[in-house]
Amino acid sequence: MAKDKQPRITIDEARAQVAAARARVAEDVRELVDDVHPKRVVQRSVDEAKAQARAELDQAASHVKDEHGWRWDRIALIGGALAGIVTFVLVLRRLTRRRG
Repeated sequence: MAKDKQPRITIDEARAQVAAARARVAEDVRELVDDVHPKRVVQRSVDEAKAQARAELDQAASHVKDEHGWRWDRIALIGGALAGIVTFVLVLRRLTRRRG
């Protein structure tokens, strides 16, 4: 029956391994606390919302501005649509006031 020979380490090597493991665990705990801390969760959420809003704004702006500058045809179209909506709402308000 052959005995498995394990490499033997010195006390100092064992202490060094334990200290290294302790440092890794401490760093892992610090990272975990940082990941789940309410202020960090809120900050990440705010950062993600800002990035999403910026992306949406850039997407919307790309419809009226390109590498050559403002797209006046699109701006006029949007302005006309807004004017039509405002006119429609004002007419509806006037009609509903006369009935009431």
